[in-house]
Amino acid sequence: PIMGCYLGAGVGALMCLSVSPWKAVEFLVFIFVLQQLEDNLIYPRVVGTSLGLPGIWVLASVAVGGGIGGIVGMLVAIPAYTVIRVVAARFFGDFKPIRRLIKATDGGETPPSEDL
Repeated sequence: PIMGCYLGAGVGALMCLSVSPWKAVEFLVFIFVLQQLEDNLIYPRVVGTSLGLPGIWVLASVAVGGGIGGIVGMLVAIPAYTVIRVVAARFFGDFKPIRRLIKATDGGETPPSEDL
């Protein structure tokens, strides 16, 4: 899925090159911009919505996975993050005591003792 766009763009650029070199350059710039928009805006939202994850966390997990494991890390990052999130939610519950503690300390109130 990642390389297919660029391979197709190469074939399209060769076809445009038969008409005009400038058309080939315009085509490659268009494909590059389109691919960047899809990779950084559309894909995280679509994947995040289908998995129930915020788009920023999808993008962050792919970036961290790529930093740790390269291309393989990027491919494994979203499923790994989803598993970690589900396990953490089951283990820690809804995180309500932590949220109440944060709200209480932000507002200057003392946190309720039953939530600690």
